[in-house]
Amino acid sequence: MTWTLLQARTEARSLLDEDTAQFWTDSQLNSWINQGCSDISRRALCLRQEVQVPVTANVQNYDAPSNMYQLYRVEFAPSDNTFIYPLTFMGYQEADQAWGTYQSFPAAWPEIFTLWINPGPTAGAAAQTPSNLQIRLFPVPAQTGVLNVFFYREAVAVTSDTDQIDTLPGWEDLAVEYCIYKAKRKDKEPDWQDAFNFYEQRLNDLIMVSSTFQDQPGTFSTGQSSWPPWANGMLNSGEW
Repeated sequence: MTWTLLQARTEARSLLDEDTAQFWTDSQLNSWINQGCSDISRRALCLRQEVQVPVTANVQNYDAPSNMYQLYRVEFAPSDNTFIYPLTFMGYQEADQAWGTYQSFPAAWPEIFTLWINPGPTAGAAAQTPSNLQIRLFPVPAQTGVLNVFFYREAVAVTSDTDQIDTLPGWEDLAVEYCIYKAKRKDKEPDWQDAFNFYEQRLNDLIMVSSTFQDQPGTFSTGQSSWPPWANGMLNSGEW
């Protein structure tokens, strides 16, 4: 189970050899622990989430999640059937190759998506319409459904001692190591760079193992693609 804020702060004080607050306040340590969780989630992209965004017929643009760092995958699931259509990402310029001069071309379901603006509210957002990252579909879906949006999310800052810190279970100590580095740096201790280097090394360890959360080698195929075995079976049996 993920450590609570109190557990993380207690561990940080133990490593700083300051069980009772003298140089570093609880508020400072709490802030650095939350900053550590944020740094870990941003650089390791290890906090993953999926949301469903409702799709309205003949509407092209949709808000991406406001708490995201990056999108991983977008799918379109029509309301009237069980099929799911993975969408291909294209940059805005490259999308000209798909939509040409007719960006609002309608079809039963979209095939590509592109992105514009920034994740989350931006400075001066009140003057912007819209202000969040936009998912732009092409062709414009002519039917209702949902977008299955897979993304890497931001860490949520915690304030209560009983709250669980928002980092990957099993790697809670990494947020503490970030806190140690920041505390030593603020106090101008000469070994703050050693603490920083240790944190960076541990963070790289996490990045290496968190990309897929499994230890199997990747696969690749060459030549003409074929139906998956289950589809071949249905075709041969006449069920399809």
